[in-house]
Amino acid sequence: KGIALTFKSKFGGVDELKRQQPTIGGVCTLSRGGRYIYYLITKAKYWNKPTYDHLRSSLEAMKAHCAAHRVRAVAMPQIGCGLDGLKWGPVQDILRTVFPPECGIKITVYIYRKP
Repeated sequence: KGIALTFKSKFGGVDELKRQQPTIGGVCTLSRGGRYIYYLITKAKYWNKPTYDHLRSSLEAMKAHCAAHRVRAVAMPQIGCGLDGLKWGPVQDILRTVFPPECGIKITVYIYRKP
């Protein structure tokens, strides 16, 4: 369901992701076409609901990966705010805290609008 299913069909790599032994509050990556695809691990099962703390931990892990691999820009949807049910205000606050301007990683958030 949701964006995870779209990513699965577009990028594949399920076995590659599993080999990274994902843990809640972590991040897994795929390298595709000269860029990284980040999978934030915010819950144990797709039907569970994430917490703001797990989201923050996953974003911190993503930030560390970005820094280690010289990633300077990340584009994402309003993470956690669709089927997962998180509120955008607190999520936006977390993003601003984890990725302040001085960290050198630009975050662009795209808002999905149903056609």
